[in-house]
Amino acid sequence: MKQYLLYILNIAIAMMSCSSGDDSMDNEEKPIPPILENITISNQLTKLGETYVEIFATIEGDNILTKGVCYSTSPNPDINDLKIVENTNDGYFHSIIKNLDRGRTYYAKCFATTTQGTVYGSEIEFTTYTDIEITTTTTNVDEFGHLTTWVDLIVHGDSIISKGIYYSTDENLTIENCDSVITITDPNSLNSDLCQIRLELKQGTLYYLHGFAKNKNNKTKYGKKEQFKTLGESLLEPEIEITTLPVKDITKTTAISEGNITHKKNVDISIVGICWSQTENPTIEDYRNEIQYKSDSFELQLSNLEPNTQYYVRSYAITDIGIIYGNVQSFRSLHDGTFIIFEDSNFETFCLWNFDSNKDGQISIGEVDKITELDISRKNISTIPEIQYFTSLTTLDCSNNQLTSLDMSGCTSLQTLNCNHCSMTFLNVSGCTNLTTLDCSNNFLRSLDVSGCTSLQTLDGNWNIWTSLDVSECTSLQTLNCDHCNSMGSLNVSGCTSLTTLNCNQCNSMTFLNVSGCTSLMTLNCKNCLSPLSLNASGCTSLAKFDYRIYKEDDTRFTYLNMSGCTNLRYLDCRGGHLLTYLNVSGCTNLEELNCKYNDNLTFLDASKCVSLKILECGSLKLSSLNVSECTKLGNLDCRSNQLTSLNVDGCTNLDILDCGNNQLTSLDVRRCTNLTYLYCMDNPNLTTLYMRSSQHLNHIYKDSFTQIIYK
Repeated sequence: MKQYLLYILNIAIAMMSCSSGDDSMDNEEKPIPPILENITISNQLTKLGETYVEIFATIEGDNILTKGVCYSTSPNPDINDLKIVENTNDGYFHSIIKNLDRGRTYYAKCFATTTQGTVYGSEIEFTTYTDIEITTTTTNVDEFGHLTTWVDLIVHGDSIISKGIYYSTDENLTIENCDSVITITDPNSLNSDLCQIRLELKQGTLYYLHGFAKNKNNKTKYGKKEQFKTLGESLLEPEIEITTLPVKDITKTTAISEGNITHKKNVDISIVGICWSQTENPTIEDYRNEIQYKSDSFELQLSNLEPNTQYYVRSYAITDIGIIYGNVQSFRSLHDGTFIIFEDSNFETFCLWNFDSNKDGQISIGEVDKITELDISRKNISTIPEIQYFTSLTTLDCSNNQLTSLDMSGCTSLQTLNCNHCSMTFLNVSGCTNLTTLDCSNNFLRSLDVSGCTSLQTLDGNWNIWTSLDVSECTSLQTLNCDHCNSMGSLNVSGCTSLTTLNCNQCNSMTFLNVSGCTSLMTLNCKNCLSPLSLNASGCTSLAKFDYRIYKEDDTRFTYLNMSGCTNLRYLDCRGGHLLTYLNVSGCTNLEELNCKYNDNLTFLDASKCVSLKILECGSLKLSSLNVSECTKLGNLDCRSNQLTSLNVDGCTNLDILDCGNNQLTSLDVRRCTNLTYLYCMDNPNLTTLYMRSSQHLNHIYKDSFTQIIYK
């Protein structure tokens, strides 16, 4: 009996062992859940109104089934909330969310769905406007002797059918009793929040200005009154500019900050100083250190700082016209000890894995201060203030992260910075004197401080929301890319003598582009800019070709075009724009062909000293006079259908074909056009006299019967 029981027990144990083994095998053979494809989403808000928002997104990845935007009045929306699905095969899309409530806060995310799940972009928070909002700012400039005021008019609102400005020297101006009203109804300009308006006013005069806008319901809203004084030699306006330099000699409780008064005129300065705080834009009401004014450059200590704390600092001057502040610099005080305290766990994990040489589970300053190259791209990092301890860094790649701000100011060893495809709204690289390459594309940057970046050669800032961009101190800059920056109203790169390539295509709010004095510029692309554009390219002596003929609706249309002194320019085509009023090609000594016809608002054309010009087509304009007497190689001149009362072709000894029909000429002298074979001057109702030489034998001459030929 005992043997029988033992036998049964052994069988039971064996069966239990087999069962356990089977479970183990089942666990080993259980399939691994599929991994979601690598999907990258970058999204940004491009336009906001009272009841709508426009969002642009780029999506990279494979096997995408659907994509679009989901939104809600609560944070962290997903595809179960309200959504818009975009049916496009491109890697980008542009969504418009309509029928939103006025003055309400919303949250939106772009998404992409595959067979294995849904990926979301970063969350966008926005609050719709409660009403039409209007902002105006004015800038006085001297454009080669022309004293000019530029007005930036910004209008936010739904269904705007007209907008504009009115101004006067009377402080109590209204739209009915002002000096002048400028109204904009062009659809392309109305579609852009920002419009730049050019005024030529009396010099040294105080003006008052209002912006206004009207929607489709005939509701008119007026902006706040702004006052400004125009430039003028006799006007003694006080002027002062202060620059705050990057903070240096940082410890856990102290730092050194420098200020520099870079420009002053008609200003009495009594005190200069430095103010600082833990919030942006400090004033003298915060912490400060000041001294009596003795020199334009001053250096002061910041004391009683808290360890491992972010500070903002700016210089100031107390003057007879008030307190004048410089730009803001930021820095972080050192922590209390030799070990780095990280704010972002992902960045800390990366550093521990790569730089913890003694494996003590901490990162000391000595373990990172000799590192020259750092690649932390695609690590899901949201902040890296500890980068200040990487003092020997020459190359940093922090692209494709969740960074919202990055301060690299004063990193004098840095040569290459790649921070594209983040979510940055703030980037400071001022004082990076050795920086040569900067890629900050595909972010949400409205401004960029590159002051002191004297070695910068390449700047890629595509797909941002710049409102302005100043690279005037980047004297080594060779390539500038800022395509698809739809909030940028103006771009000034004048004096960048090393610049060879400029791309600013599809900047739909840009109305003013200044590249004057860029003597190395060979490639200039500003195509598909929907707002009427004023371009000053005078003195671009390396530019050889400029082809901006209008082919389709979204081609760039110029209102002002100054190409004077472009001595290497050989071909210029700007026909068909309809908005161009000013064209200057004087001194383009190598220009051979100019075609500007069908610009039916063009009233000014200067082609003086174009000694190589062979073909000039300027028909269907509004010119009242034309002087081409210095164009000695001109062979073909078409100036028909203008309003010419005066035409000077003296010195055009090579002129072969002249068509000046349908004008207002009273007389025409072609005696010095010794090679002329074809002349058409019909439909000039006041042309009574045509002067010719008896030795001239034209093959074809077309004139009205009342036009008398006088041989002299």
